[in-house]
Formats: sequence, structure tokens, C-alpha cells
Amino acid sequence: MILDEPPRRRNAAARTGEHDRSLRRRNTTKQTEGRRATRRLIPSDGGGDATNEKSNGWPPPGDPNPPRGDGSGTGTRFLLIVLDDLPFVPNCKSELENSLKGLENPGLLIAATAIISTTSSGRWAWEDKPIYVCHHKKNSVAFWHRAFALFHCPDKENVWKVTQVCLNDEFALQMFLYLLYINPYRSSTEIERLYNALDEHRNNTSKIMLMFCYNDMPIKYKTCLQYLSIFPQGHIIRRTNLIRRWLAEGLVTDRRSSSTNMGIMKSGDHNTGINKLAQLDDHAERVFDALVARGFISPGETSAAGKIKTCTIHHIVHDFIATDVSFMDTCLPPDIAHRSDQWQLIKVLDLEGCRGLTKKHLKNICNILLLKYLSLRDTDVIQLPKQINKLRCLETLDIRQTKIMSFAPNSILLPMLKHLLAGSKVPSSNFNNSHCSGELLATVRLPSGIGRMKRLEVLSYVDTSNNVDELIHIGQLLQMKKLGVILDGKKIGGLVLLLQQIEKLNGCLRALSIQINQPAASEGTMPETEQLPALKSPPKLLQSLKISGITSWLPKWIAELDQLTKITLSETCLGEDDIQVLGKLRTLRCLRLWRESYTGTKLTFIAKEFQNLRSLIIEGCNITEINFVNIGATPKLEMIIWSFASIQTLSLSGTDHLPRLKKVELNGNSDIVAVRQSIKAHPNSPVFIHNSSHQHQETVNQVADSAP
Repeated sequence: MILDEPPRRRNAAARTGEHDRSLRRRNTTKQTEGRRATRRLIPSDGGGDATNEKSNGWPPPGDPNPPRGDGSGTGTRFLLIVLDDLPFVPNCKSELENSLKGLENPGLLIAATAIISTTSSGRWAWEDKPIYVCHHKKNSVAFWHRAFALFHCPDKENVWKVTQVCLNDEFALQMFLYLLYINPYRSSTEIERLYNALDEHRNNTSKIMLMFCYNDMPIKYKTCLQYLSIFPQGHIIRRTNLIRRWLAEGLVTDRRSSSTNMGIMKSGDHNTGINKLAQLDDHAERVFDALVARGFISPGETSAAGKIKTCTIHHIVHDFIATDVSFMDTCLPPDIAHRSDQWQLIKVLDLEGCRGLTKKHLKNICNILLLKYLSLRDTDVIQLPKQINKLRCLETLDIRQTKIMSFAPNSILLPMLKHLLAGSKVPSSNFNNSHCSGELLATVRLPSGIGRMKRLEVLSYVDTSNNVDELIHIGQLLQMKKLGVILDGKKIGGLVLLLQQIEKLNGCLRALSIQINQPAASEGTMPETEQLPALKSPPKLLQSLKISGITSWLPKWIAELDQLTKITLSETCLGEDDIQVLGKLRTLRCLRLWRESYTGTKLTFIAKEFQNLRSLIIEGCNITEINFVNIGATPKLEMIIWSFASIQTLSLSGTDHLPRLKKVELNGNSDIVAVRQSIKAHPNSPVFIHNSSHQHQETVNQVADSAP
């Protein structure tokens, strides 16, 4: 198909001017070298001779003096024809020849988005008239391919028309792909309606496309999207924080069971009520995933296990939801929609990063009785007032990256609390390799009476060094999804008691972190690992496991965890046999070996091990050699990050056996020439990054205060 085909009843100069203007319209983005050559051949002033400048592959090889005008080399103009949809025309050459019948212009210049079969000189002759082909690529070609592949309706004409209208608006094209991805079975009438709206407002395609995509969403998605307008433009938003704020504001609800819930609470069926709230959490996660899938939320940082940790809002989307969408289209509460100054009605208070908060400020905050979400993260608060127990509706308390070490009365009773988040990273006193980012944690002491807060889902992290007996109450928290505990290595029985409580949480626990501070140096302070209890009912829903400071111990029940996707080990001093046990975990996607987690210097991966591993992260170990022995060893591995202080002879071999390798990052001082060459020769052309110890230390310092 030929776009912008010239009328047949005009002179050559008029046709050339028309196509020159068409060319200028199409080149709003950065020009490729081929198109710059095209502009040199066709002057924009409409007069004078076209130049014969040789650069960037023009004239075609083997034909240094292309003829002009009439084909004899004496003319001054070419007729420019832009072919934009060649990938969908099977016989473009014959189609072109049929379309050119009757044209008076003897010389043609074709700008094509795909390769046309020509002679080696880049031209073919038709009726003794030369035709030159100048190939270039545009991003729109990829969009067309993808759009046609997504749309499952036989009539694709309207899809092609939409891409044409949005040709110079990449954002609109991307949103169109998201639209087709969400529902590839849209009717042709629906796509035609979109095209008509875009065609009518060609100067505002992004907004029209956004409005169409916005109206395509259920009202619950619109409500949660509209809430994002309260964040500044360009702000990096943490996924978990956003979801908790949605829930605290009541933006994610199950209307079908609202009346049922009232009956539940009146009848005292406590466990059923908690299950309903757990379902809301899962529903909020699905809303977030849906907004990502629809293109309204842009993923930012992603965990090694593949889960989105942060996100941003494209500035066009932010402007749209802040100015173009009516609050009447959502279910936002009036106090949010109109930014009420009645602070007593506030449900969410995020003070992250604020300095200068006084005791008086904190006491006033405790008078906001409807408060559900309170973040004091990264503030200079050192103690919470005893009035904190007045916040009976509080669901999330975030005191991470603060110096709060205990609660004022040493006990806390917040009956609705679901998330207690605490802990700050501190350098380990017994670890000298500063290049490693796996610092220990300092956190708040486990408060007494923790067992009375039955709704707790996240308790991470708490220090039980001075209150080991309180661990017994953790087993009563049957909604617990994430648990992070710090134990004192000098106290007998703490780990045994913790493992007994973990067994009670086998039906709910998803993430577990155990850190032993001050590991025992002499016998009698901690039980021998052989004496640790074998769990009869291990937490089979566990997806993430972090163990630090328990030497020469890998729980036997780990082999029964068929949903475990991420393991982080440090100061465990494991051997090769333990690594082989981990290699049999079918769902493991991320393996992080931190300081002194492995005793050997050589890490070997063989066939049929780590069949689903995507990320391998090694920091602060004595490993000097990593070898992927043969094909079939970690067949899905995509990323290797290896950090060390200094290694005289570093070996990373067998990477050619990794068919999905995308990135290799080395941090530390060593001779990496051989590794660089092997990665360069890899057929995937993986990204290769090398940072010296000094460079990596600067990066580690930048994130030293980040959340645990």
C-alpha cells in the first residue's frame, strides 16, 4: 500500500512540494541518517538542483552517480513516495508498479520502513525509469506489528487507521497497545469510534486516547487511579505503601458483602471478618496490577524475584487525572476529592522524611482518631508517645529508618493494626568488607501483648533480645503474612521457640526473615543445629526466606516449600551439599548469597539444578570462581550480580550455556578482561557492567539508609 500517493494531474514541481511537506510532517522526531540523505536529495525551498552529496549510504553502492529527473542524469527532481506499511504488503514491488502506471515523473525516490527486494545497487528499473529505495525504520512499525498481533478481529482496517492518526504520538500508540492487550476481542465498531474521535482531534491524540482508555475501566479502577493525583509529578511511589493507603482510604471495597460484613461484626464472627479484610488486600493488589497492565502506572524498580517495588506516573497521565477527570467519575470520599482542611477526619498521614517533629506534634497526631495509616519513616522521631494507643483505627504504622527502639509503656494495643514496619540498616561489627550491602538491622523491641492484635499481617522487624518469652504470642497471629525477627545469639532457646511458632503459622506465612545477632563463639550459648526441631508442618505458602547468623544450618523442611521463590543467606557458612539442596527447589527464582554464606571458593552449577532461577546475586563471599558446567544448568538465568572487594584471579565460565542471559554486573577490583570477552561473544549480547570497589561503595552508601 502506498501512502501519500501524488495526484496524477499535477506538474512535477507541485508533486514534489506536496511530498516535501508530507515528509516534514512525518519527521517530528529525531531523523535517521537515511532520512537526512533524503532531505539532501530533495531541497525544501522548491528550487535549485538537488545535490549529489555522498554520505550515510547514499547514493547506493555500485551507482555513484544516480540519474535525476528524466532518468538520463540531467533532471533536478525525484518524486518521493513514502511506504509506511510495507510489512503487511506481500508483493510490494508488483503493487508499486501497478500503482505507478500513468505517472509522468520518470524518477522515483522511495522511503521505506522495510526492506524492498532490489538489486545490489539499491535500485530497480521499471520501464527504463530508475527507482531508488532509501530504507529507514520508524518506531511505528513495531507498534503496527504488535497491534495487528494483539487484535483478534478479522477486520484490522480500523486498527491500521488508528495507528496512522497517532503516527507521531508514541504515547498514544503505547496506550493503544495496552488497550488491545487488555481486550483483544474488541469490536470493529468500538475501534472505529476511537478512530473517529482521534481523527476529529488530531492535535490532541494523547488526551483522546487516555480518555478512551479511562472510560474503558471499571469505576473501582478509576477511583484508585484518581487517588494518584495527590502525588507530585515524577514522584517515585512504593507499591506496598500505595496499596495500604488505598485500603486505609476505603477506596478498595467489596460492595457485594458490605451488608454481610456488618452482620458479621455484630454477630462476633471475628475470623470471618478478618478473612474478608484479607480478600480486600488481594483485591487491592489486583487493582494495582490492572493499572500497570493498562499503562496508567509505569513500573519502576523491580525486585530480583520479578515483583514491582516502585512505580511512577507518566506526566501526561498525571496531568490528565489531575485536571481532565471529574471527581464525579470516581468514588473518592468528599474529604479527599475536595481536599478538606478538617484534619480530624484524616485517614492517611504520610510524614516520611520530615524533620523537626516534636513530642507535641506526635501527641496531636494521636488525637486524629480516624487515622488508619501513619508513616514516620525516615524522620528524627526517637520515641512514640503513650497516647499512640488512642489510634484504635490505625492499620499501618511505619517507623522504619528511625531511632525508635521501644514503645513508651513497653506495650502497644492497636486492635486494628495490620502492618507494623520497623528497622534500620546498620554496619555489622564483625564484617569488614564494606563493599557488601548486606548490613545487619537495628529495630524496635517486640512489645508485650503482641498476641492481642489479631489482625497483624506484617510484623517486620522486631527485636526479641530482651523479651524472648513474648515470642510465644506470635503463634497466635493467624493472619501473619510477613514476619521478621531478630534474636540474640547469647540467649538459649530463642530460635527453638521461634521455630515452634512458625509451625503454627503454616497456613498463612508468606515471607520469613530470621537474624541472629552476635553469633555464638562458644558452646552452650545456642543449641546445636542438630538439636533444632524438625517442623512437622512447615510453612508451605512461604515465598521468601532470609536467614542470617545461623551457621551450618539449612532447615530440612526447606525441600518441602514448593512456592519458595526467593532465598537470601548470610553468615550461614553453608557447603556445596546445601547448595545442591537449594538447586532442587522447582520454583526458586532468586538466590542471594551474602557475606560468609558459603564456605567454598568455587560455585558450580550443573544440569537439572536451579531450573527456574532468574537472578543470582553474590556479595561478600569467598567465591572466586563460578562455573556453569553444561547446558541445562540454570537454563532460565537472566541476571548475575557479583560483588567482591578484590579478587586476583576471577573466573566466570560457562555463560555460553545460559540461553536467557541478559545482564552481568561485576563490582570490585579484578582482572575482568576474559569475562568481558566471553560476555561480548554471547549471542544475546547481555549488558555488561563493571564497577571498581570505590565506585560500588559510593552506590552502597547511597542506599545505606534504605528500608530493610
